[in-house]
Amino acid sequence: MLCRRVLRGARPLFKKSFSTAAPYPFRILRAFPFAYDSDDAIRYLAPYAAVLCKSKFFNSAIARFLPSLGFEPILPKRITPVYFPAWIVDAELKATVNHQSNERTGVVQFENTYLPGSDFPVLSAVSLWPHILRILDPVPFTEELLHQNGTEVTCIPFNVSPFTVLDAAKSLSYSASTVNEDIRFSPSSVKFNMAAAYPVLIPLYLAQYEYQADGVTHTHTLFTEAYGSMGNVMAEQIDRDSAEGQYQESITDLGGFMGTPRTHGIVQTFGPISECVNVPSVSLSPPRDIAKALENWFEKTLFSPGNLTQLATLTEEKLGVVTDDDLRIRELTKEERAPVVGWLELSSELMMVNRIREAIARSRNAKMIQLSLTEAPKLVRDADKTLEKQIESLASKRQEATPSWWTQWEESTAAKEDR
Repeated sequence: MLCRRVLRGARPLFKKSFSTAAPYPFRILRAFPFAYDSDDAIRYLAPYAAVLCKSKFFNSAIARFLPSLGFEPILPKRITPVYFPAWIVDAELKATVNHQSNERTGVVQFENTYLPGSDFPVLSAVSLWPHILRILDPVPFTEELLHQNGTEVTCIPFNVSPFTVLDAAKSLSYSASTVNEDIRFSPSSVKFNMAAAYPVLIPLYLAQYEYQADGVTHTHTLFTEAYGSMGNVMAEQIDRDSAEGQYQESITDLGGFMGTPRTHGIVQTFGPISECVNVPSVSLSPPRDIAKALENWFEKTLFSPGNLTQLATLTEEKLGVVTDDDLRIRELTKEERAPVVGWLELSSELMMVNRIREAIARSRNAKMIQLSLTEAPKLVRDADKTLEKQIESLASKRQEATPSWWTQWEESTAAKEDR
């Protein structure tokens, strides 16, 4: 049976238990293989663990960077290879928005956006989608991936569906649906114009260290991305009111070569964390400022305490077990993503032309185009006609580029609503 191992232990990360009976009932699941074994992971984590545990830093640093010298690093009480589930999302949403006190329809795109596939404590609190993974090809998930030199890999099941985000958005309050002082959207109006979600497994090593301080046994839990030798290292942030927690927060530099710790809520990271949300295009102006505001709002909302657990609860209520039966769930391959990305690019171009047309209309109404009293109106009319034709052409191309599975999903959804 796949993934029979259950995490248990003293710290919250190791206390979490879950059912491991067929955790991935997927036909199109992909995964990134583990790039190294647990012995290499111990050496890689050692300098960070040594600083946090205030023990064996010299030995650990030498073991990490000069392993041939035979120094023994700080050793974890336990170390576990883990597959963490995630969704990569390409989508376009529309909603009624209040933008600078004007109500209108707004459209936003998400591309290569990361969504945790589980609300598993700590591991779900930070983006595990570095830029390097966006250019690597995951492999089909098979049983061969579940063994690392005799060690069985622990699998965390999917318990968050990417499409419950839309259901959750529809129930947001007035204040929660306010992006910033200029933008607020109507939660009940949010809907997908296009959506594809790709399930993938992220390889991690999860390690627990014990040490003594003032006669008391303390623990630190660290984890690292195991897709390659440059994976980020992160640590669970312990109670900030304790002396050990204050020490952990006080660390500002680990000698330069290990990076500067950053605190992301309950996770301390020892390197830059890639953004989980990517908004390449919006229909409103100014597009760059609004896209950045939406990225910040979505990421803050997603990782706010309790929100992922609410998504997991909503998923359980609506779906029970997460599977890939939904047509909008696609395999994470370049071939599957290409039609969706192509559709989004056409839609993005359509939004750009519409913004230009609106800007010309505003300029005309404000009498800002002053080429001449007689020529300006004709030039504006000609430009408007040209843009109108371009809009019609792009809309037609986008319609032709619509993936067949999306059309099928829309038709099946409409049929269900008519019953």
